[in-house]
Order: sequence, then structure tokens, then C-alpha cells
Amino acid sequence: MMPLNPLISLTPLRVQRGIARLAEMIWHDARPLRVEATAPRAQHLSLDEAKKLPRRAVRPGSAWGRLFDQRWCRVALPPGPRRWLRWDEQGETTLFLAGVPFYGFDVAHRNCELPAGAREAWLECLCVQSALWHPDALGLSPGGNLFRSAQLWRRDDEAWAAYHDLNCLSDYLLELRPREHPGVLRELNGQTVQPALTDVSPLYRRLLRGLDTALDAFDTGGVAALRRALAGVYREMREPAPFSRAALTGHSHLDLVWLWPEQIGEGKAVHTFANVNRLMDLYPEFRFAYSQPASYEAVGRRAPALLRAVGARLRRGQWEATGGLYVESDSNIVCGEGLARSFMLGQAAFQRLTGRASRVLWLPDLFGFSACLPQLMRLSGVDYFFTTKTTWNKVNRFPYSSFLWRGPGDHQVLGHVTQGVQFNNTVAVEQLRAASHQNQQADLHDEFLLPNGWGDGGGGPSEEMCERARRLSAMRGLPALHWDQPEAFFDRLARRQAQLPAHDGEIYLEHHRGTFTTQSRVKTRFRELERALQLREAVLAATGRGPDAALAHAWRRMVFAQFHDYIPGSSIPEVYQEGLPELAALARGLAHQAGTALGAGGGDACLFNPLPLARRHLHRGRVLELPPLAGVRLVDATRITAEPVAVRGRTLANGRVNARVNARGQLAALSVDGRAVALSAGAGDLVLYPDQPANFGPWDIDRHSLSLGRPARAAARITADASGLTVTRSLGRSSTASVRYWLEPGASCLRVTVELDWQEPDTLLKLHFPTAYRGREARCGTPFGSALRPQLATHPQVEAMWEWPMSRWATVSDDGERDGLFVVTEAKYGLSCRAGDLGLSLLRTPAHVGYEEHAKGYAWHLSRIKKPDVVFTDLGRHRIELALGHYQLAAPRGEHPAVLAETLFTPPVPYQGRPVTAAFAGLEGGDSLIPAWAQPLGRSRWTLRLHEVSGQRGTTRLRLADGWTARKTDLLSRPLGRALRGGRLEFQPYEIISLECTRR
Repeated sequence: MMPLNPLISLTPLRVQRGIARLAEMIWHDARPLRVEATAPRAQHLSLDEAKKLPRRAVRPGSAWGRLFDQRWCRVALPPGPRRWLRWDEQGETTLFLAGVPFYGFDVAHRNCELPAGAREAWLECLCVQSALWHPDALGLSPGGNLFRSAQLWRRDDEAWAAYHDLNCLSDYLLELRPREHPGVLRELNGQTVQPALTDVSPLYRRLLRGLDTALDAFDTGGVAALRRALAGVYREMREPAPFSRAALTGHSHLDLVWLWPEQIGEGKAVHTFANVNRLMDLYPEFRFAYSQPASYEAVGRRAPALLRAVGARLRRGQWEATGGLYVESDSNIVCGEGLARSFMLGQAAFQRLTGRASRVLWLPDLFGFSACLPQLMRLSGVDYFFTTKTTWNKVNRFPYSSFLWRGPGDHQVLGHVTQGVQFNNTVAVEQLRAASHQNQQADLHDEFLLPNGWGDGGGGPSEEMCERARRLSAMRGLPALHWDQPEAFFDRLARRQAQLPAHDGEIYLEHHRGTFTTQSRVKTRFRELERALQLREAVLAATGRGPDAALAHAWRRMVFAQFHDYIPGSSIPEVYQEGLPELAALARGLAHQAGTALGAGGGDACLFNPLPLARRHLHRGRVLELPPLAGVRLVDATRITAEPVAVRGRTLANGRVNARVNARGQLAALSVDGRAVALSAGAGDLVLYPDQPANFGPWDIDRHSLSLGRPARAAARITADASGLTVTRSLGRSSTASVRYWLEPGASCLRVTVELDWQEPDTLLKLHFPTAYRGREARCGTPFGSALRPQLATHPQVEAMWEWPMSRWATVSDDGERDGLFVVTEAKYGLSCRAGDLGLSLLRTPAHVGYEEHAKGYAWHLSRIKKPDVVFTDLGRHRIELALGHYQLAAPRGEHPAVLAETLFTPPVPYQGRPVTAAFAGLEGGDSLIPAWAQPLGRSRWTLRLHEVSGQRGTTRLRLADGWTARKTDLLSRPLGRALRGGRLEFQPYEIISLECTRR
């Protein structure tokens, strides 16, 4: 017999074989099961409904269903101890036992131990690709969801444990391998010379020797001997005093819609919740957190018994419901009030679920973070912020892991970004090391938060992840691991917050800039619903009534549409095939309800102003002054004398605005009240950009595209009418455009209507307004405020901001903001600005989501909707409304672009009835404080929402009718002081203010 093996460089190959041997020992005694299934259906049924349907036997190897179909399967279970059900199917399946969801089968979860006595199983099967990010998620078959087999197995628990013992050490070894052998890949190749151990660490040598010795024990003494030997290796490799700690939290990021419609997203929630609930029985130390109340509500509708089980987990502290918002809402396109309502709905739902409000804003996948979020968080009881999305930045790394996030006005919350990883983590060695090494504040706080679990139907965490967590803690060079909840992690981090760095203002994502523009029709319908909600609530406030169930439903659906893959335009066609009619129907219904309430009882011809802003309105040729939140009789409305519009040649004028169009159809001159706007050559040019991003077409606009613009130069035909000039031309290969410049009597801005027949695939269309303004920063509207962004190329951070989000308005000016240009839009949200050139993004036409690199997860060939002849978004006819004017920071409230973005596109409502009023007559002074919304609370009680928009502090006086009082509250209606005295209200820069107005 030879002496001890000296060639431990061969040990990794031996370990690889040992793992394979153990894997073969785990499962045995397979027994096929007979499966019966209902016919596939597009409309999902409950289990009770499915039990009434006929069933047919299912043949292994058969495919079924169209995309997103559901079918139910029944399996009779023979008696016996320790049985494991293995369900092998491409899609997602949820196992029901005794009528309750018990487990979720998918590519990451194949085997489930059945409880003793279970004699019948029902399985809800969905024809959809599960766990898109999993390496085994290879797409659905051409014939549908491929069902391979259903079998009962037995598991050798000792072999299972030994497998994970050896596999975790193997992963640890392979992660060390390229570090010890620079230039050598992690992957093993047994058909070449193995790397020599001439210059490696003692730890690596000891690990190789320990594994070799353990495998000797395996060969001579079996599995039990292997486990004893491996336990000694673990003891030797364990760090007694690790420098880093990871708070593991179970996680499953669920896109409510994306590569699937809403009812599939609901099924994914049931599937995942069932899996997590079962895992908590198997691993008592395991902890899980989930954010979106919309998903909890869906589970409550589809599987109420499962939601009750989740409630028990919440009470025991195993599960945490936290997230702040009702859904993980976009924060760039949504109006401020809509974002506030997501917080309000979310916190109310968390209160119902757990008995308390959520303290963490959980947004792992948002496409940028508005500067108003810290203030909204503080106003709704949320202290902490978490994301991993900033790790997607392409040019500039987000500098912090733990930091104070300060919004404008110094509203401060505690933030954490898990660096080095994203959110589909698996407790892998390389993930643990990356997150630990890239914890930028490890010198101040040695702990980081690490979410683990497969998202989007992957069932969340798995048994394998829990096994790794038990073994890999505090291995040398790795962090100590412990399962915990996000709020507890942040509470510990908060003790160090005085030492943490700060980030001020918005968190701009250097990625997904195209989502500000993609799916223009969706954004237009969404904005119409926002205005309809504003109208409905204004009528309730003015008529002294409170909200009703229909209004609550409309708000939930509007906030649902805020989801970060819905309103940004990054979902498949089916989502919008369902969503566009719903958004339109909700808006029509709200408008009808408002009109009915105003016209109850009949009366005189009236006009109702739904805005909390006094305004002028052109009605049948007369300019009328309308008070805020009030309906007035037309005969009583104050009439304003205004100079009529004059159109002469290629010039327009109305006594305030003068505009001239040149022979090429460009806007050659614009002045307001005698002050010229410093337009440069090419103002009003439509510019076409080839739009071929390197990745993620529906999401991204890449920098190279914006260097390749081609202005439309076809001959312009200019026609005049009584109030405007229209420039018509062809553009691109087969499109046409008309741009109408027009005025209203007495108006302070130039209106622009763009009508397009757009037929240009993979093209971005911008409307440019170059100017001579070279202030260092341009100002863009944001939800509840504005943001100053650099428009002069000075450093890499500026270069990376080549496309901005804007909340329907933007300005460019000289430093000091006393002279500039503004643009306001009805429903446009994307903008570029360099060296004074405002480039408003009108349309972009990438392929629909699902017809690009995500085709594997969509399987459009199985869709029930007909594949479009052209798979590009937003081809066809569009009408786009905007306005231009002279900008100065100190403009009167009614002429600020943030106000014009409301008054120009929110028409008063004509009705036959009586005058009504919310008892609010407006503000005196403090012109940068904008009254934005009236929220009804109850009989003669409503909240006025205001926000400061220009970074100014000051004082205003609230004008209320006699008998009314107002006091500041937070978003949850909790008082923030006493009632205003004499209506006097002080405000801070960018402050969001809620005033509860009550009749005494």
C-alpha cells in the first residue's frame, strides 16, 4: 500500500465526483403517479369550481395550453411513510392539500415532502415560464407547457445532508480557486494538467487536504464517516471572529405584471406564498419579507386559508410585511398625489395585515428614485429605504451601501443598497463574498442586508438556500450569516446613522431611460385617469361629501397601474390590451359620477373648476375668471377683457405673446409681454434618432443614439387659421407630421399641437427647442416639486444623464432663472437637455416586450392574442399637446409651468345645476407654493394638498370661507400642530403640505 496521497492538486476533481455520487444516493424508489387534468382555460377558476369539471388522464411527455392558461390536475396518493412528490413541468404549479395551497413547484422547487395521511392532491398548473432568471428556465415548448412526469420518491436524509456538506465546501473551494491560481477558471477540466500548488495560501492547502481526507472516509466508511470528517473541515475553516455579518432575508421579487398579465401575477403570489409558508416549517430559523399589499389582497381572494396562515407567520415574526407602498410604484411618471396615495393605501393595508405601519420603503427594481420620496416617507411613517437597482448603473457606481438619503428641504431617511449583487440571490459563496467586500460602509457598520430567493414565479427561497445558510456562516473570508427581517436590520444600522455619508436629492438610475417615453398611449390614458380622479374628488370636496367605494376602487386600480413595469411601458402586449380599456373606463366612470353629482336637482348653466387654483378659461369665445374648487353660474362668472388672436402671414399675436414661424416651418421668434425668448436656429425641429440600444429595447435609450439625430427636412407646407399656423411635412420613410402653433386670447403661452401618423420602427422622435441659455442647470418638474439637473457637460455624472425624467414640464435658463424658456406637456415625461437645447421626447418605437431578448419568457407563439403584423410599440396616429413660454423663477403662481401643466390640460366641467364651492378662495402670497389637490375625507371635511415647487421659503395666507378651519397633518391624517391662525402658513423649500379643512 502506498503512503498518503501527496497530489492534493487533484482533490477538486475528486470532490466533483463525490458530489455526483451523493446526488445519486439521495432519491430512490421512484413510483409513477396517474394524473387527471381539466381542460386548459384562459379564465382562471378556483379549486372548488375546478372540482366540478370533467377530467382526462394526462400522458407524461405531453404539452398543453395556450400562454397563461390554467388547468387543474388531480392525483391520488398511495399510503406510505416519508413520501416526496416530484412534479416535473415547465411552467408553475401550486400543490393544494386539503383545499389549501401547500407548496409551489417550479424550476427551482421540484420535490415536496407530503404530510402523513395525505391521500389526494390537487395541483393548479399555469402555462407560463417560471423563474426567468434560473439557469433551468429554458422557455416553454412549441406545443405549450410540457408535462414530463409526476412521481413519488423516498429521500435518504443522511445522503441529502452529506451532499450539502460536501457541495458547500466545494463551492467554497471553487470560489477560492481563481484567487489562488490567477488566470485559472473556476470551472474544472479533468482532461488537462491541474494547476500546481507552488504558490497558494496555507488555508487553500488545508482545505484541499481536509476534503481529500474526508473523501477517503467516504470511500472506506460510507456517508456517516464522510459527514464526521467534513464536520472537522468546517471547524477548521470557520472564522472565530468574522469582520462581516450578513442579515439574510428571504425574498421573492414579484412583478405584478411584466411578461404576464395580472391574473398570472396573482397566481405567482399564491405559488410563492405557499412555498415560503412550507419552508418555515422545515427551517424554523428562516425569515421572509414581502412588500406589496396588492399581492396579499390577491392571495386573500384566491386562497383565503393561505392568507390566514401567512397572518399566523406574521404574528410569530417569521414573516414580515413591509414596503411602504401599495405596489412597488414608479416614481418618475406618476403625479405627486398618485405617489402619496400609494403610500396611504399601502400603510393602511400594512396596518390591517400586521397591526402597524410599515417602516421600510422596499424598491429593489425601480427605474430611478424621485427626490420627493424621503419627504413622502417621513409623512407616512416610513423611516428606511432599500434597493439594489443602483447596482445597474452603467457609467458611475453609486458610491454608498449605507447612507442618509436627504430629499430637498432636508427630509432625511436611512438608506441601504446591497452592493455587488442584485435581488435573485441564492446564498452562493461568490454572492456572500461580493456583498461583503463591496459593503462600502463596513468600516462603520459591519452588517449588510442580503435578500435571497427566486423571484417572478421562482417560488422564493429554496431548501438548498437554507441548507447553504446553515453551513457557510463565518467561513474564513466570508461573513457570519443569520436570518433576520429588514426592519430589525435597519434598526441596528440606525444606531450608526450619525456617522454615515449623505446623498442629497434624487437617485438617478443610469439605465432604463427609455421608459419615460415607451408606450405613449398607456401614459396618456394613465394621465387621463389621474385627472379624472382629481375631478371626482374635487366635486366631492365642493359638495361636502366623503369618498365612496367606487372611488376607493378607482384609486386602487390607478395605483396598481403605477407598478414599475406597467406605466413605464415595460410589459407585454396583453397587459396593455387589458389595461388600456380599464384605464379609459375608470376615467369615464369618474367623470360621469362627477357630472351626475354636480347636476343633481337641475339648475342653471355652470362651469366647475376641479383645480384648487384660480384660472382663466376660454369658454365660447369669452375669457372667464374661475375660482378654485368651485362651480359658478356662467352668468355670474367674471369676464376678462382680452385682446383677440391675430394671424398675419407667418406670425401670431394676442397682445401678450408674439410668435413667428419661418419658411422652413421652424419657430423663429417667441416673446411674452415684450420679453424675447432666446431661441436658436432649429427651434421646433422634429428630429429622428435611430433607436438601437445594446440591451433591453423597451427600457433603454443609449447615448450613441442621441449623436445620430436627423432633423426632418422635407418641404414644409404652412397653413393659417383664425388662431394658429400649421406646419405639415413628411418625415422618416413613411410618416407625416403636422405641428400647429396657436394662441388663445389673453394667454401667456404659445400652444403647440403635434399630430403624427408615425410609422418608423426602432426610432426615437424628439421635438427640439435649442436656445442661447447656458445656466449650469435646467429645472425639471418632478412629483410634488422640481429638480435642478446639470445641462452643461462637466464630468462623467453629467454625461451619464443623457435623458431625464420630467413630470410634464421643464425649463432652461440663464443662471439665476430670471430669463428662460419653459415647455409644459399634457402627458410627456422624457427630456434631454445639453447646452440650452431642450429635446422633448415624443415617441419611441422599440419592439414590444416579449418580442425582444425576453422572448424566452413570453412564448408569444402560444399567445391567445394575434401576433401583430408589426411588433413595434406606438406605431399609428398620435395627438400630442404642449405649450411654450417665457420662464422666470419669480413668475406669478398662475404662470408657473407647474401650474400651467395643470390648467392648460384640465378643462372645467360644464353642468346644469347650482353653484358649489369647497370654501377655498385661494392663497395670498408665496407664489411658488402650489395648491395641487383636494382630497375628500367626509362630510364638510377635506384635505388640501400643496407643494413648494421652486426651492423657496416663505409665507402665504390661506383664504377660507367663514366657519372653516385648517391645520397641517401628515399623509396619514395625523395632526402636525394647531389650526392655522388667521390662515397664515409658513412653508419651506419643496415642502409637501397637507391641510385638513373642516367646517366648525
